[in-house]
Amino acid sequence: MGEAGVEVPATALPCASCHGADGRGRPEGGVEPSDLTWDALIRPYTVRTATGRERGPYTPRLLVRAITMGLDASGNRLDAVMPRYRLSRQDADDLVAYLQKLGRDPDPGLAEDALRVGVLLPPEGNGGPAATAATVRQVLTAYAAETNRRGGIYGRRLELAWLTLPADPAARAAATEVWLDEQPVFALAASFLAGADRELADLAERREIPLVGPFTFHPDESFPLNRFVFHLHAGLPGQARALVAYAARRAPSPAPPPAALLLPEDPLLAPAAAALAERAAEHAAGGTGDDGGAGPWSSLRRLSWAPGRFDAAGTAAELAEAGVETVFLLAPGSEERALLAAAAARGWAPSIHLLGPLAGGEVAEPVPGWRGRLVLAFPTLPQDRTPAGIEHLHEATGGAELPAGTTTVTAFAALDLLVEGLERAGRDLSRERVVRALEALRDHRTGLLPPLTYGANRRIGARGAWIVELDSRQPQSEPR
Repeated sequence: MGEAGVEVPATALPCASCHGADGRGRPEGGVEPSDLTWDALIRPYTVRTATGRERGPYTPRLLVRAITMGLDASGNRLDAVMPRYRLSRQDADDLVAYLQKLGRDPDPGLAEDALRVGVLLPPEGNGGPAATAATVRQVLTAYAAETNRRGGIYGRRLELAWLTLPADPAARAAATEVWLDEQPVFALAASFLAGADRELADLAERREIPLVGPFTFHPDESFPLNRFVFHLHAGLPGQARALVAYAARRAPSPAPPPAALLLPEDPLLAPAAAALAERAAEHAAGGTGDDGGAGPWSSLRRLSWAPGRFDAAGTAAELAEAGVETVFLLAPGSEERALLAAAAARGWAPSIHLLGPLAGGEVAEPVPGWRGRLVLAFPTLPQDRTPAGIEHLHEATGGAELPAGTTTVTAFAALDLLVEGLERAGRDLSRERVVRALEALRDHRTGLLPPLTYGANRRIGARGAWIVELDSRQPQSEPR
């Protein structure tokens, strides 16, 4: 491989790593591997590649030459990133025969008259997960029924397949893999990842299944990028970073009072806490604030506690004595209310910054004696829901009576986004075509969420968060 002809084991460079299991190519790092499906290789006219190189049609002999010698059908040298393989005559004949069939079989879950979408539901039980599962079922069932009543997607009936995940997070990826073997699906939508986020996302990537709009607190956009997962918003880490940016802008200068980060010892909150601390350090280092100058905090006082063991009075006393005026509290609503009451009892009035999805419904209810500010971050607000978006939801679900709330909007937006990708990909459908169609979305307006934008190196549609400030006068909001 490479200009120097470095020898490596062929097993280290499988063709599918670049060209994809379907042979259609997987652009990555500025490289656009060729489409290896037979119809693309033998097109009876000159083909211009992404780099401007022109070549004629391949024959089996010319294709073997390209793979072994690095010369295209017209004798041009292929890009240096394309390895040259040593092949026996039998292996070369077998490879050509395989490529002649590659791409002719439809992806799993795709038939001439049907397209199956899978949905991973939270474990059975009472409370929030059960309510989430029921709402997701209701919304997606209504959407599919109305889509099919209108003729489906390019004549294909939209079918839904459901898997209720096991209670043990460690068992979810294995259970999903078994289910996919038994119930092949073309794509996954509005699926529950929380608790096994990385494992289930990795499974979707390994099996090249588009996973659109999953329910997760921690969307992952780290590199190497998982091309098959499309998140609607930035989750708790994105909201935490937005809180820091908002607080930093309002911190007095040149010597702001210290700030504190409070959270229970819960692995679920660790990514958000890490994102928040990192963002605070970036502001302190300078050059990342809105004004381009240094931020206020070189470090955050950090306090944590075992779940259910929060000492609100002791925490308030410690922070008040330390002169802390900015608090980032990553904790459920009950602990937030306890801290407010303890702060009020001491006459301590800091600005307390919260993650909206963790705050209880009573967050806006006054706490006797509390005189500070509450600042919350949300991925979306009711004001994101335009009349046109609400009308689209109503029409796309056939006017079904659906529960109000974020779960309904998220589930609907996830399937609606997938359908957008399916329609843009066209009748000649493949998973790779859907991925590329979703990658091409720019400022896509659902009318229910902030505008969504994706790209070759972007898998979070709406970054940042809404910041809502509550005080004794009136709520205020500002987009971040």
